[in-house]
Amino acid sequence: MLGLKVRKEEGEKTRKILLQNGILDKSYKIKNLGNYLVFPIIKRIKGDVIETEFEKLKEREKFEFKFDLIGDIAIVENYNSSILKRKNVRSVYKKETNVDGTYRTRKYIYLAGEKNTETIHKEYGCRYMLDIEKVYFNPRLATERYRISEKVNNGERVLDMFAGVGPFSILIAKRKKVEVHSIDINPDAFHYLKKNIEINKVKNVFPYLGDCRDIVKKLPYFDRIIMNLPKNSLEFMDTALSKIKKNGIIHLYSIEQKEEIGFNIEYVQQVKSYSPRVFVWRYDIRP
Repeated sequence: MLGLKVRKEEGEKTRKILLQNGILDKSYKIKNLGNYLVFPIIKRIKGDVIETEFEKLKEREKFEFKFDLIGDIAIVENYNSSILKRKNVRSVYKKETNVDGTYRTRKYIYLAGEKNTETIHKEYGCRYMLDIEKVYFNPRLATERYRISEKVNNGERVLDMFAGVGPFSILIAKRKKVEVHSIDINPDAFHYLKKNIEINKVKNVFPYLGDCRDIVKKLPYFDRIIMNLPKNSLEFMDTALSKIKKNGIIHLYSIEQKEEIGFNIEYVQQVKSYSPRVFVWRYDIRP
């Protein structure tokens, strides 16, 4: 079998990229070689690819891949009591509603463990305190957030128009010498955004509570604007265009088809599935 060998400190980042691109063979266990991990992969890719044997996963272990983990809260589709045996799971919930409303929240059904919807989620060296029922947070966007932080250049002024609890803003601010302005209309998200700025000890993130249409009028021009509001981002395009510098770039997330965007698209990236046969796309736009 084919295996991708990486240093252990790169393991989580690599696993998420392989999963997102459908390359990880989830039928087999990841091999631990001390300072290295070897991931079972379904095809040859760039990197240190070797031929080796992998141990087959048992049915119970396969199940454990089928949930989202936000901090120490597992969000499952089908409950199995074995999930609470994992050291990193404190509580188990199931989605009751879709993300909805101006504040982008959803309701959950408590299933097992500690009944507490507040947690601290760790991602790429950052910690985000949040309440899953009060704010929007998607752990599946971790790799996408890292991708964007890689694109940002030192010295930029960045606008995060729908910042939530700050996962884009804070990661960028920790990794690059930039100025980040972060807006959210949800008072609970704003509360956690300020908390997370303190927790991560970043002094170059400036938080704002309110409608981005009103707030950006008082702000300077930006080199880069992030618009992570897939269902409604196009409604705010005029606002973004009014504050982007010449040769600046807008990262717009949308479930629209490419031909429906209607702007000068520099690059398109499929980010994640939104529903069966519907995907969230990132459009890099240079006005």
